Amino acid sequence: MRWELSEEQEMFTEALDGWLERFAAPAKVRKWGESGDPAEFEQKFVEEGWFSAGLAEDVGGQGGGLLELALTAEAL
Repeated sequence: MRWELSEEQEMFTEALDGWLERFAAPAKVRKWGESGDPAEFEQKFVEEGWFSAGLAEDVGGQGGGLLELALTAEAL
């Protein structure tokens, strides 16, 4: 058996990776870590809908499921 991501899951991963590259560059992550205040990241992460990926739409999420949550965790 061979496990592969669907085209939609690949697109999700690429979009999240691109967003992280733009918004959470290593220098910014270091700054947040040193200050102990990740609020800027948390706010953007929620505002732009990444926080709700993997959560059911009927509870206000973007849809998806456990795999999307795992892909998000891996990227982070």
